[in-house]
Amino acid sequence: MGQSPLSYDVTVVGGGAAAGAILGRVVGKNTKGAVIGGILGGIVGAGVAVQSKDADIVLPKGAHINASLVAPLTVRTS
Repeated sequence: MGQSPLSYDVTVVGGGAAAGAILGRVVGKNTKGAVIGGILGGIVGAGVAVQSKDADIVLPKGAHINASLVAPLTVRTS
C-alpha cells in the first residue's frame, strides 16, 4: 500500500531536515551548525516534495506518445 501524499511530504521534509542537521553538526562541530543545517535541509526537503508531486496528465483521444526506455523491457503473455 502506498503512502498518502501528506505522509510522503512529511517524510521528505523531515528526512531533509534530519540530514541537514547531522551534516551541519559534523561540519560546524556545534549546535548552531546543526540548527542551521536542519533549517536548510528542511527547506531543500520541502522543495523536493513540491517538485515530486504526482500530477495527472490528460491526453486527447488519438494522441501519439514517444517514449524511451532506460532499461530492458520484458513482456510476458498470459
